[in-house]
Amino acid sequence: MNTRRRFDKHQLWFSWISVVVYTLMIAMGIVGIASGALWPLYVVAALCIWLLISGVWEAWHHFKL
Repeated sequence: MNTRRRFDKHQLWFSWISVVVYTLMIAMGIVGIASGALWPLYVVAALCIWLLISGVWEAWHHFKL
């Protein structure tokens, strides 16, 4: 199997992680606005950092192939 197909299968297999992260970001944003609490903002900030780290790892992994 060539590396491009392998990378595409990898992306497809782990796409559920992005769906979960974005769903949590939306949910925590709504909870934070509705309740006026501060903790949902920390969750959104942590998820944003996760997306940055994950994106860098994916780019590095892609170019390493």
